[in-house]
Amino acid sequence: MKARSIVIGCSVTALLALVVIGVSVFFLFRHLTSPAPLPAPSALVASDSVGLALLRLEPDTIWVRSAFEHLQRRSQGPAPLKTGKLTPLEVIWTARHSGPATEGHLVAMSLSPSGRFLGLSLDLALWKAGRAGEPLARRIVHGGEGITSFPGAHIPGEFFVHGPTIAWGSDLEAAQRGVDLLIAEERGEAAPPAGLPVLDLYPGEGHHTLRGVLIDQEGCLGRLLAAVPGAPGPPPDLTGVLGLSFLLDPTSPTEGSGEIRLRYADTITPAVRQETAAALAAWVRSVSPAGLHLEATPRQETPGDALVLTASGLEGLVDTLVRAAARAERALVRAQEDQTAPPPADQSSSTFQ
Repeated sequence: MKARSIVIGCSVTALLALVVIGVSVFFLFRHLTSPAPLPAPSALVASDSVGLALLRLEPDTIWVRSAFEHLQRRSQGPAPLKTGKLTPLEVIWTARHSGPATEGHLVAMSLSPSGRFLGLSLDLALWKAGRAGEPLARRIVHGGEGITSFPGAHIPGEFFVHGPTIAWGSDLEAAQRGVDLLIAEERGEAAPPAGLPVLDLYPGEGHHTLRGVLIDQEGCLGRLLAAVPGAPGPPPDLTGVLGLSFLLDPTSPTEGSGEIRLRYADTITPAVRQETAAALAAWVRSVSPAGLHLEATPRQETPGDALVLTASGLEGLVDTLVRAAARAERALVRAQEDQTAPPPADQSSSTFQ
């Protein structure tokens, strides 16, 4: 009788354990696949920020639908890619003035639907890659988050994942600051962003696919513009320009339109403003980020203060991003192969044979 009671007790305990595990797994899965709140752009802005840009992709945006159809044709997969699984998606870029002629950059991509699940998967991948150790990878823990870099693969920057946000910092300090700011916002401890120069000029109203702002601080405006991918060199002299803001919205799968607004010091005359705007428009036309073709012309209604901006070649952005990801993957694989390859055989003894 005693043995029978033990068997029944053990069976009930095992059954209850399975039920608890099953319920926990169910709720964990529900949590990981439920829509996640996206961080506010202002959450990643601090007093030393000199740049802020937000790219928001909605499932009904014409360019997003076209991009997913293009990816489906490239992958030749059996099931269609659903925009609702990945969008709305936001990419936030911020820059900070970190020293003489130096800026640090942070790029944070956040996905609302399934963002937690994808973030957990990538975080595990980064953790696994970090276990390879130096010189291939380096991983440190800051604020409870792992920050991973790949010096052995010559992949620049530092990577980390926080919830539904996958982030890249141009340096370790930028990544650490990103972790701190995201944790502060999540806990409701973020400092009030009011009064910051970047947010004062940021075009926050309305629904736009791309919006952003750059301000000048010890010449950083010219350096930030020169760092735009596809820029042929530094922009023209922008003396007297305190900052600029920009907007861009897709109007078709291949084209977009928007504007650039300039803010000047009060001492800058209208004639100088028009000359500066015309020179900047000519420079913008020479910039080709990710294969885009940009056109900028001074707006006649507000000469010197605004430029009309158009973009063509939006369809090439997806291919550019896919190729960049493929190059990074190949670099990481090569570095792993070099690290695990056996050392060359010692041929010194054959010299005297």
